[in-house]
Amino acid sequence: MDPVTGRPAPRTRLSTVRNWTCPLCTHSNPDDEDICCQQCGAGKR
Repeated sequence: MDPVTGRPAPRTRLSTVRNWTCPLCTHSNPDDEDICCQQCGAGKR
């Protein structure tokens, strides 16, 4: 989600920081999708 426009953030290249969000929960982590999914007990496929 883009904090400025309130719209879903567009997919970008690795040149910008991305916030991974686990599809099974609302946790997010700017570094690694696995970490945010572990917070809610889900595993990345």
